[in-house]
Formats: sequence, C-alpha cells, structure tokens
Amino acid sequence: MNKATFVTEGSDVAVIACGEMVKPAADAAEQLREEGIGVTVVDMYCVKPLDRAAIIRAATGAKAVVTVEEHAPYGGLGSMVSQVVGSECPKRVVNLSLPDAPVITGTSKEVFRHYGLDAEGIVKTIKGVL
Repeated sequence: MNKATFVTEGSDVAVIACGEMVKPAADAAEQLREEGIGVTVVDMYCVKPLDRAAIIRAATGAKAVVTVEEHAPYGGLGSMVSQVVGSECPKRVVNLSLPDAPVITGTSKEVFRHYGLDAEGIVKTIKGVL
C-alpha cells in the first residue's frame, strides 16, 4: 500500500508524479512514446514513508528525472526526490510544481495549464531536459 506504482516504463526520462499529476504525466508519456521517447512514469502514491527504492530504480534507468506535483517547489515530492537521486544516483532532476508565490486564480485545469502542469507542459519540460 505504501509503495509507488510504475505506470509506464521507458529509458529516456523518469517522471515521478503524485496526486492529480499522475494522469497528465501518463498522457505526456504516451505522446512522447509516439515520438520515440521512452518515459517511465512513477505514481508516488504515498510520500510518507517515501519509496526510495522506486525512485532509485526509476532514476537509475533514465537520463534525467522530472517530478510533477501540485505543491510548492520546496518541502514536497520534488525536494525529496532530488535528495534521493542526488545521494544515490546523481543526475539532473527538474521539479515541475506550483511557484513559491501566490498562484493565479482559476479552475484547477486553468492553473495547471498556466504553470505547465498539464500534459503539454510536461512534454515541453521533458523535451527541454533531453
């Protein structure tokens, strides 16, 4: 129950997401698969306790790691993943999150799109990492 789930497997980039961000991450992986880019998507279902083994497994097989969360950039999933990857299998980690500032108002869909937390924004981030 406290373990992460591997939604997709690929060898180019690992995307570690939680909550509502898992679906757009999986959609982005599907779009990129059609372009020949392999993306591992990990559903970090539970962040306490953190499934370090899943993070290490995903990061070890990838060129870079992207985290996606509907949270501020500090103290959340991105920070925890960065710490694990940095100490266990150093490589580039990009954290996609809400800003560390007041956010725009709107529907969840509008807010997520504005900050690149939708499938299109995740695809753009992954392509920028590669």
